Order: sequence, then C-alpha cells, then structure tokens
Amino acid sequence: MEIANRHASAALIAVAFMLLLSACVSAFVKPSNMVRLAEVVGPGETKSLRTGTPQGTGGGVYQVPDGNVLVITRVIIQPMNPGPGSLDLTFIQSGGSLPDRIRQTWRVPRSQSTEYDFSPGDLISSGSSLKVRNNGAGDDVAVMIHGYVTALE
Repeated sequence: MEIANRHASAALIAVAFMLLLSACVSAFVKPSNMVRLAEVVGPGETKSLRTGTPQGTGGGVYQVPDGNVLVITRVIIQPMNPGPGSLDLTFIQSGGSLPDRIRQTWRVPRSQSTEYDFSPGDLISSGSSLKVRNNGAGDDVAVMIHGYVTALE
C-alpha cells in the first residue's frame, strides 16, 4: 500500500510540474499560433465555431490542423439582448478520432457577459471542430473562444 501511495504522489507531482511548465510556455505563444473562434447561436440552434468574430468577419468553420492540438484558454459568452433569466449552452467537440462529445455544459446569466478561464488550457485533438448548442428558448448568444495551436509531441 505504501508503494502505491508513493507512486500516486509521484504521478501527481509530475502532472503538477507539466501543468506549470505548460502555463509558462503558453505565455510565449507566437501570434500566428493564436486562435480566435466565434459564432452567434440562436435559440434551439447548434452551430460550428468559425475563425474571426461573431459579426462574421473572418474565415470558415475551424478545424484543428493535423499534427496539432488546440489549447483553449478562455471562453466568453455574451447574451445579444441582456435581460433576466439564464442561458443554457452545450460545447461540443466534433470529428477527429472521436465521435461527437460534450465537452462542457454552461448555465450562464442572461443579464451579463460570462467568462471562463482555462489554465493552463483545455486540449482539443487534431482534426476536431467545435460546436455550440443554445438549449434555451430565449435569445441569441455570442460565443467567443480564445486559444492557440501547438504541435503534438
């Protein structure tokens, strides 16, 4: 039992070190590797995230390049017409080597913008695209995701 505890402790220390190292490395991301994804999603809709801004400036549906991972560092959720109540959203990873899967489910206030910081980051595998589902019957919502791509090693 004591040996198993030592192995578990060593594994936790190794994971903590890797997370710290990853946070330090992400501070030096080249601008060309930074990714900004966005989309406006209406009630009952599921939409793929696109490069650019919610107003539609930018490119097409984003797919994590082969041989890379996307590291999500921040998610911003902005109700288009703030008011009382809440918004229910589902964040979905699609494609890649896995079937569609739910990454996050959020219930956020409709009255204000909500931000989630992921430190050191949430990894999305090579070949994947991302979708957001607006599960409510209320209003449109803008979803913006910030992160960076890095090579698989």
